[in-house]
Amino acid sequence: IEKMHADAKKTAAELKADTLLQTQTLVSEAGFTAAKNNADKFQILSKAEGKIAPWLEKKKEFETKELEMSVYNSLAENKDLIITGSDDADLSLIAVSDAILQSANGASDGNSRSLLLAQLALMNRGTAHIIGEEEKN
Repeated sequence: IEKMHADAKKTAAELKADTLLQTQTLVSEAGFTAAKNNADKFQILSKAEGKIAPWLEKKKEFETKELEMSVYNSLAENKDLIITGSDDADLSLIAVSDAILQSANGASDGNSRSLLLAQLALMNRGTAHIIGEEEKN
């Protein structure tokens, strides 16, 4: 009986050792496969990112142009916008004053503050060269 008991313990120990070995082998293989798949995933993602990078750049350029066109559209629809083709401050002041005076022609109130300021600005620009010539004499 003791021999059978010893043989049974020996067989059980051998089976347990084999089972542990097979389990560790399967866990190691699974870990290796997971690491390999993870590396493959990063490689595929980097290739995809490299391929779509120019597309994303074009998309951003398109979105920027679309926003720019939206701004231009808003400016074009603004009835109060005054555009001059010059960097000259005097010319811009005259253009703004003229626009105020033009809009005041249709208005019933001829005594508005902006109308008065526009008239003063135009008179100031119109007389500036005369005053400058008198100072020279």
